[in-house]
Amino acid sequence: MSDFSYTCDGAQKALIELVKIAGDAGLLQVSPDKGILHQCVEKCSVCSRGKQAKHCLGWHTVVDRGILWFGPIDYRGKGTIRLALSANCSFRRPAPGRQPEWDKAPLTSSVVTVEIFDVNTETLIERHHLDLANAGQPGPVWHLQYGGNPAGDIDGLPTSWLQPPRWPMAPMDLTLAIEFLAYSFFPDKWERLNGSGEWLRLIGGAEQLVVSHFSRRMAEHFDCAPGRRVETWLAAQDNEYGTLDARPSTDQ
Repeated sequence: MSDFSYTCDGAQKALIELVKIAGDAGLLQVSPDKGILHQCVEKCSVCSRGKQAKHCLGWHTVVDRGILWFGPIDYRGKGTIRLALSANCSFRRPAPGRQPEWDKAPLTSSVVTVEIFDVNTETLIERHHLDLANAGQPGPVWHLQYGGNPAGDIDGLPTSWLQPPRWPMAPMDLTLAIEFLAYSFFPDKWERLNGSGEWLRLIGGAEQLVVSHFSRRMAEHFDCAPGRRVETWLAAQDNEYGTLDARPSTDQ
């Protein structure tokens, strides 16, 4: 497997390239301006000073609601919807590292949110968010929740007060969420995108960085024979007491 280079400049370039591909494929209502996307990725102090990429301390990607709109989609005759994708993903780390260190612990925090609106009424009808749990938070390290508190002046959903269930999920950042929405709502276009080498390169890089730590932990669990396991699948990814952790250690 070839190495991936994880840098602030690379993250900015990848986001701009990926959104352009998504826009050209007809996934987006409006393709955001390149300058806006550039500002969505905040560089670390090292890269901001123009230092060598090997000293990179990670980037922070913030995409607010209103920048990435998918659709509109006439969904099976039930109504016309559009989807807002937003994210707040920090890849910051206390010390530089080579690819194995990045892959082992890629993110200090991550919240990816999908909100589904009725186009005719502009009503928020569904809200899902996939999170990397905060330290000590109950539930799986990576989890999916419904509801939550929408940003801005939109009224909260009826179940915004309800915390569980936190469904166990594989990790997902903004890049992987873009592919997921294409896969879920634009299956024909997603199939065509999978014939694009540039698309596969960008998605593959995100998979390697974001998902590989989870994949290794699950492999360790399932490589052990059922009768010899000392914990369940859920315990293996429990955020309070388990050993799975995507966050870089502050002891580096």
